[in-house]
Amino acid sequence: AVANSFGGSDDGAPAEMQQQQPAVAAQQMDQQQQMLQGACAQDKQMFFDCLKVNRGDQEACSFLYEQLQTCQRQETTFN
Repeated sequence: AVANSFGGSDDGAPAEMQQQQPAVAAQQMDQQQQMLQGACAQDKQMFFDCLKVNRGDQEACSFLYEQLQTCQRQETTFN
């Protein structure tokens, strides 16, 4: 019983692999959308998602906002 509590059983391995495949496909789609929407689209989406999760608390998401601003500054510098 102790061995199974430390992950000694691989009964759940096939289910985990099935869950990873859609995640990989979603990640590839995200990368394609990012190329279409600009360099900072992913940073912008992460910031908006953070605001949704934190009920609009901008302080909780300030590090993502700073990252988005940095990305946007770099984008305008290189274009």
